[in-house]
Amino acid sequence: MFYRQCLLVRKGVQQVAWIPEEFAVRGKYVRIRASDGWRVEAVYCRQHKDYVEWKAREYASAFPSIAGM
Repeated sequence: MFYRQCLLVRKGVQQVAWIPEEFAVRGKYVRIRASDGWRVEAVYCRQHKDYVEWKAREYASAFPSIAGM
């Protein structure tokens, strides 16, 4: 399974997130956790799920106070 890095926009807020490739379609609306209504504004690089999960764990260990947001 592959993920795409995307720029998401909701109520004037922008967020970059890795989402499953099947949902990474510019102009599509997605739900992240309990928060729905994020519009995919741009689609960027593609990575395998294992890489994305590894980077998330690496980030969480480097920044434990903000990684759980």
